[in-house]
Amino acid sequence: MDVQHFFRNYTYKKFQHRIQQIDPEQMAAFYSEKFRAEENTFFFPDQGQARGIASLVYMPCFSRAIDREVYFLKTFIAGEDEEKVYRELACRVTKAVPRGFIISKVPVDNQNSINALSGTGFYYVCTESVFSLNAGKLAEIDQSGFEQVFPCSEAMLPGLTRISAANHRDVRYYYDANFPHDKIKNYFSSIVRQSFRHPHHRVFVYRCDNEIAGFITVIINKQLGELMHSGYGSLDYIVVDKKFQRQNIGYTLNNYALAFLQKEGIINISVKTMGSNYQAMRLLTKNRFIITSQNLVLHHYTA
Repeated sequence: MDVQHFFRNYTYKKFQHRIQQIDPEQMAAFYSEKFRAEENTFFFPDQGQARGIASLVYMPCFSRAIDREVYFLKTFIAGEDEEKVYRELACRVTKAVPRGFIISKVPVDNQNSINALSGTGFYYVCTESVFSLNAGKLAEIDQSGFEQVFPCSEAMLPGLTRISAANHRDVRYYYDANFPHDKIKNYFSSIVRQSFRHPHHRVFVYRCDNEIAGFITVIINKQLGELMHSGYGSLDYIVVDKKFQRQNIGYTLNNYALAFLQKEGIINISVKTMGSNYQAMRLLTKNRFIITSQNLVLHHYTA
């Protein structure tokens, strides 16, 4: 069944793609190929020309970390006026996961999808802002403080996990009482640990008097970079120890990561942060990022 037209006509990411100078047809083909490769896909209606599609992706690492089944609602698309189709897809998705979590992110201005999910037991957790930057248009990056930033080795992992567990509260899972907070701490520590083992991830630390004051993780997405012909990366995870905050350390780490990505030939850079994380949003706008989309994060949980 042809699904490419769903992604081609999905209006909610067009501004982001335009800022990132992404060819819409190439992105539609990319998303379609991803969708066809997924195991848990849903169509409505089942026969003939589909009016809506959805897909669920199992999250094994997260499931192991919190000892519960977790799925991500990766695709949830119908026509702009297809409220009934969204409701039917939402019902099918929830029936497919009789126990555990479904995590969804839907554009804030797609009221039909939000209402359909809310009507089938999904609940609001937070708002997520997506920031984008075209590094090719950047003037010279402020390099003040770079002498205190270093590539991180796995030997520093205990210090990073300690800072992460103690200071990184601005994540959506802490706002969902159904997630056990002690296991969420362990999950984010495991994310940092995995960064040392992934060939396209980098970790940089800021040191003050031989003490780790903060760190940032950077991801280079080779597949999307090849598709865009200009490189694609993201600033994934940034933490500054509370006792070192308000010293421009986050600003310096962001600048260092941007300079690193520039040297790697990465032009398109993105960041996701919670809409209530005002400190992070101020930092990103200071670093010349702009908001290109916003999502509502909705969860569904069945014990």
